[in-house]
Amino acid sequence: MRAQKPGPHPKPVSELKSRRIVIHLTDAEHHKIKTIVRSETPRKIAAYIRSASLEKIVPTVPGCNIELWRELAPVLSNLNQIAKMLNSGETLHTVEALRTDLQILRNRLLGETR
Repeated sequence: MRAQKPGPHPKPVSELKSRRIVIHLTDAEHHKIKTIVRSETPRKIAAYIRSASLEKIVPTVPGCNIELWRELAPVLSNLNQIAKMLNSGETLHTVEALRTDLQILRNRLLGETR
């Protein structure tokens, strides 16, 4: 029996995205979609169009929180790395740095300057 590789488990076949639809847009339509995706959600255009066309709620980040949303990305990346380290049994050295980052982000989201 081979050892399982680290990382996420593969998706079931029923969840794999294997079908492609090509759409043609005017420059204005393409620009509008790119603007919506960039300004309201950090997701890729394909994910946005998929959600919008299947009548799912497309999560949006209010314009006033876009910069904070971008600042959250490296914190979440650190958190994912920490989870990976914990799952692999490695010693954790960055918990204090993560705690500090999260406290700063929390304060900024609440409008506090400390």
